[in-house]
Amino acid sequence: MAVPNQILDGTPAYGTTTITINAVTYIVNKKTITPNWSSTEDFTAAGLPNRKHWTKGRYTWQAELQLASGSTAFPAPGATFTDTPPNETGAITFAVTTVPYEEDNTPGGIRVVNVTAESGTSFTTV
Repeated sequence: MAVPNQILDGTPAYGTTTITINAVTYIVNKKTITPNWSSTEDFTAAGLPNRKHWTKGRYTWQAELQLASGSTAFPAPGATFTDTPPNETGAITFAVTTVPYEEDNTPGGIRVVNVTAESGTSFTTV
C-alpha cells in the first residue's frame, strides 16, 4: 500500500480559509460571492434605447464547507456570519438560506456541506 503524502489531522493547512457560523468553524473548500445587479432602461419616443441605470443589490454567498468530524453540525438556516468580498471595504453580514442535505458513503471520505447565504442588514427567524 502506498504511503499517503497528506495526513488529515483536523488542523487547517497554511493558507486555508475558515468561516465561523454560530460558533462553529468550518474550512472553506471553495466559495463564490456574487453581487446581484439590477438595471432600469429608458427609451426615446421612437422606442430606441436611451440610457441605462445600474444598481448593485445584495450579495449571494455560496460555499462548500468541510465538516471537522462526523458530529459537526450543519449550519442552520437563519444562522448569521460575516465575510468580506474582495471589492468591499468592510465585512458584510450574511444569513444562511439553503443547506441541502447530501450524503456520500465513500469510506474515509471528508464530509462537506454546500451552503447558500444572502446578505442583509436585519434578519428575523421564526
